[in-house]
Order: sequence, then C-alpha cells, then structure tokens
Amino acid sequence: AYTARIASLPRDLLLGAIIAEVQPPLWYVVEWLTVRLLGMSELALRLPAFIFGVLVSYLMVRLAQSLNLGNRTAVIAGIIAATLPAGIMFSVDARVYPLFTTCVLGTLVAILDNRPRWFGLSAVLTPLCHNVGYVYLGMLLVSVLIVHRFNRLWLWTILVSGLGASVWLIAVFVQVSY
Repeated sequence: AYTARIASLPRDLLLGAIIAEVQPPLWYVVEWLTVRLLGMSELALRLPAFIFGVLVSYLMVRLAQSLNLGNRTAVIAGIIAATLPAGIMFSVDARVYPLFTTCVLGTLVAILDNRPRWFGLSAVLTPLCHNVGYVYLGMLLVSVLIVHRFNRLWLWTILVSGLGASVWLIAVFVQVSY
C-alpha cells in the first residue's frame, strides 16, 4: 500500500516523500514510472518485482557460469532461484527486494566477467535500492581489489562507483535526523 501511495504522487511531491521514507529512491522511481506507463493497478505495481525476480534467476545462472561451475550446475542454480518460496513471494510483492538482489548479483557477475562498466552501473544502483546496499557495496569494492589486483581501469571504476553511490548518503543523513 505504501509503494502504491508513493507511486501515485505527482512528480513535485515524489522527492520529498522519498526522503521522508527510510528507503533510497530507486524502487519508488521504478514504480512511479511503471504507474505512469501502465496505470495504477495491482498488476502494474507488482510487474517490476516480477521482472526483476525473473532476472535474479538468470543472474544466478550467469553467476554459476562465471564461477566455471558447469552448465548443469548453472541451470540448477537458476531453477533453485526461480523456485525458492522467499524469491517467489518477493517477486510478486510490490517491494524492492528483487531489484536489490538483481543489482548485487549483477555486480558480482561483472567482477567475475571483467566488465567494469557493468560493475559501475550495478554498484551505483545497489545502495540506491536499499540502505544496506552500502554494506554490500563496501564488500563488492574490496572483492574487486582481490579479484583484479589493483588494475588501473578497475581502480578508476571503484572510485567513480564509490562517488556515484555516495550521493545518496546526504539523504541518508537527512533521513536519520527524522
């Protein structure tokens, strides 16, 4: 209901409502855009979570492949991700969790596949999904240093990603003050 309320707000009230909320803006922006495109309905509100839930299953397959676990293991990982009760529940709920999981998994796959641009995008979006994303981001940035051993391109990617993700920290401090 809260997501529906935020998604129904006019654009000029959206930012204030998001800052008053304890969550970062990305999910509410996705829902706000979805409602503008598809109308205000239960299906429209749940559709983004469903799409990201399907993407989580795909990214589990990609993660297993990136870890060189074999195609059979990759398919099994995707099936497990697609059939876990919690994953199904979150994929039909109008909440941020499938998007958050997509961002974290996308960042992991980018590290393993040596795709710094994809990493940069996923890394910046992770804390914009959930404030706990800053914890994940810190671990992911350290993972880059371990996997890519201070490669110059990756160091720049870490710097830019960290700066991009830190923009929301200002709003986090405002939220904490409420």
